[in-house]
Amino acid sequence: MRSLSLTSALLLFTLGGSAPLFAEVLEMQQTGPTTPVPAGMAIPVRGMHMQQVEQMYGKPKSIEAPVGKPPITRWDYADYTVYFEYSYVIQSVVKR
Repeated sequence: MRSLSLTSALLLFTLGGSAPLFAEVLEMQQTGPTTPVPAGMAIPVRGMHMQQVEQMYGKPKSIEAPVGKPPITRWDYADYTVYFEYSYVIQSVVKR
């Protein structure tokens, strides 16, 4: 009989020696057409820090307090809304 390597034995134990593994797939449908960024309009991009956004685009009209885990914060400007996870932009959305 052939012996298993330590890596193979650990893999077999991990995959078959414990409780079954499960995964969930979440599919989301787009609810409507997206609004493209108008030509010449600059909006914050993913990964920018809050300080960078404020320096480049000014103070927002309103700020919604962080909600959830991870905390999501919303800054509203006249023409768009910026969403942050912790202190970094995750999405900017142009208002219709």
